[in-house]
Amino acid sequence: MDGTAVRRFPWRGDRRPPRARQWWLLGWLLGGLALALILAVGTARRDDAPALQPPRPHGALGGLRPLGTPPQTAQVVTVGLLPTTVYDLNVEANTYYIDAYLWLRWRGDGEPMRSLEFVNAVEDWGAVADEEVRQGAHVLADGSHYEGVHIEGRFFQAFDLSDFPLDRHRLTVLIEDRLRTVDQIVYLPDLAESGIGDTVRIPGWDIVGWQAEPLVHVYDSNFGESDAATTAYASYRYELTIVRPLNYFVWKLLLPLLIVLGINWTTLCFDPRQVEVRSALPASALLAAVFLQQSYSNALPEVGYLVLLDKIYVLAYAALVVTLVRVIWVARHAAAHAADDYRRARQHDRLVLGAQVAAFALGCGALVLLR
Repeated sequence: MDGTAVRRFPWRGDRRPPRARQWWLLGWLLGGLALALILAVGTARRDDAPALQPPRPHGALGGLRPLGTPPQTAQVVTVGLLPTTVYDLNVEANTYYIDAYLWLRWRGDGEPMRSLEFVNAVEDWGAVADEEVRQGAHVLADGSHYEGVHIEGRFFQAFDLSDFPLDRHRLTVLIEDRLRTVDQIVYLPDLAESGIGDTVRIPGWDIVGWQAEPLVHVYDSNFGESDAATTAYASYRYELTIVRPLNYFVWKLLLPLLIVLGINWTTLCFDPRQVEVRSALPASALLAAVFLQQSYSNALPEVGYLVLLDKIYVLAYAALVVTLVRVIWVARHAAAHAADDYRRARQHDRLVLGAQVAAFALGCGALVLLR
C-alpha cells in the first residue's frame, strides 16, 4: 500500500453492500410513487365541496329522477328518436351537432309536440322541426295519434375528461314538456324503433351503444307561483355512448412516452465513469417529456383537475428524476475510480433500473384499472 487515500462508497470496507442499503433505493422510489399518487388523488375533483349558497329550506333538492309508475291521471306519450348524423363534436365548447328524426305516439286529445322542449339545445333554430316534414298529427290504424319531426342542431354536453385518453362520453338529447306537469303527461321510450342510424359516424370516436329512459325533472323552485301543486315535469333522455379508440392511447400518446423513458433508462446501462453521457440522457429525456405533455395538453380545454394521462406523466417524471439523482449520487461517491466500487455501482444500477420499470408499470396499471 502506498498510503494513498481511496474514497469509496458509503458501504466501504464491505465486500458486499448491506441488505438495508440494497432496499433503500427501492424504498425511496416507491415513496416517490406514493407521493405521486397522493398528489393525483389530492388534485382530483371533490364531490363534497361546499356549495356557494346554502340549500333552500322549503323543499328537497331537485334534479332528474327515474320515472316510477306513471300517475293514472297522466297522458302517456311514447317517444322515439333515431339519429342519422352526428358531427362537429367540440370537447372544448362542450357541444355537438345532431341530425335526427323524432316521433311521438299518444292516445287522447292534445298535441304534445307543441309543448315539447329541447332542454339542452344551444341554439333555438336547431330545435325547430323541418316544416316540410312536419305535417301535423294523424291517426294510426290502432286509433293512436302520431306525429314525427326532423330535428337538427347544436346541443350542450358537459364532457368529463378525467379519464382522458380512455374517456367515455354520452351525447344526450333531453326533452321535456314545458307546460304540463308529471301528473298530466309522462314520456315512455319507444325502444323497439329507436336506435342509431346506419350512417352515423363520428371521426376519432367509436360508438358503443345507446339508451333511452323516461325521467322526471323535479325543480327545487315553484318559479314564484305560490299555489303551484308540483314542480315535477315529464322528461325523456336519449344517450349515444362514445369512447376514444384504444389505438389512439397506445400508439399516439403512450408509445412516445415509453420511448423517452427507454432512453432515460439506458443511462443506467452505461459505465458509471461516463458521467457526461449519464447526465445528459436523463436531462434530455426530461425535456422531451415536458414537450410531449404540452403537445396533448394544448388540444384539451382548461380543466381544474388532472386527467389520466397527466397522472401517468407524473409517474414518468418521478422515474426521470430518480435516474438523474442516481447518476449524480454515483458520480459524487465514485470519484476515485475504485474498481470494486464501480462494480458494485453497476449492480445497484441494475437494481434501480428494474425497480423503476416495475414501479412505473404497476403505477400505470393501477391508474388505468382504478380510474
